[in-house]
Amino acid sequence: MLNHVRVYLDHFGYDGYSYMPCEVCTAPANQVHHIVYRSKFGKKTKDQQDKIENLMGLCFSCHEKAHNEIYTQEYLQELHNAFMGK
Repeated sequence: MLNHVRVYLDHFGYDGYSYMPCEVCTAPANQVHHIVYRSKFGKKTKDQQDKIENLMGLCFSCHEKAHNEIYTQEYLQELHNAFMGK
C-alpha cells in the first residue's frame, strides 16, 4: 500500500471494508489525492507531502476534476479542513 493511502486510512480509521466518502460529493471515495501535488515539494519539504493535512479522499470523478483544475487547491483545502473539523 502506498504511504499516503496508509496515512489517510489510518488517520480516519478506515479499513478495506469501510465506506469512505468522497470529501467533495460524498460518493464512495476510491482514491487519495494530494491537495498540493507531490511534485511541488522540494527536497527539504518532501516529508510534508504525505501529511494528513495534504491528503483527501476523492471519487474518480472528483479526482479527475482536481487534476484538471476544475477544483482549485484552495477549494479542496477548504473542504478538507471542514471534513477534518478544523
